[in-house]
Amino acid sequence: MNYAIINLLRIIIDILQLIVFAHIILSWIRGANETLEQIAQVVDQLVEPIFRPLRKIVPTVSLGGMGRLDLTPLVAIIGLSIISGALP
Repeated sequence: MNYAIINLLRIIIDILQLIVFAHIILSWIRGANETLEQIAQVVDQLVEPIFRPLRKIVPTVSLGGMGRLDLTPLVAIIGLSIISGALP
């Protein structure tokens, strides 16, 4: 495979991982102000195509009276890391 294509794929995967990390951080602080909420909405739209199929197979974890923990971002980051590592 052409090394330029492989490097492009790695860059795309790195960007996707950064977007997933941004989603995680923004989920903790979203709603703090209007600007953060708008950024969070854009990030949500970017990660949803990745998260949607994963949410069908990744269960959420109950935190008792504190709600539920969505492990989908963690699984997405691990999956993207595996894909990146599998590239030659």
